[in-house]
Amino acid sequence: MELADLLLHGGRVFGRVFTFKFAFAPYILGDMALTPLVEMLGPYSAGRPWLILVAASLPISVAVYHLWQTGHSSYSIVVKGIR
Repeated sequence: MELADLLLHGGRVFGRVFTFKFAFAPYILGDMALTPLVEMLGPYSAGRPWLILVAASLPISVAVYHLWQTGHSSYSIVVKGIR
């Protein structure tokens, strides 16, 4: 809620209490990706595709790692992932 207000609404509600300074910190990119989804769809509707994306990220990352370990180039990993 606070992040959406600070990023998308200029801090109208929580601007006096919180500030946002972008820094490379764990989980910040995920929060910044989820914030517009929550703003557009609401928390429950945004949670469903977010959960699917997070659950699918582990098998996809394992497959990419396996391809990389078996000597495939980055280009071939991307092309094989598209098909």
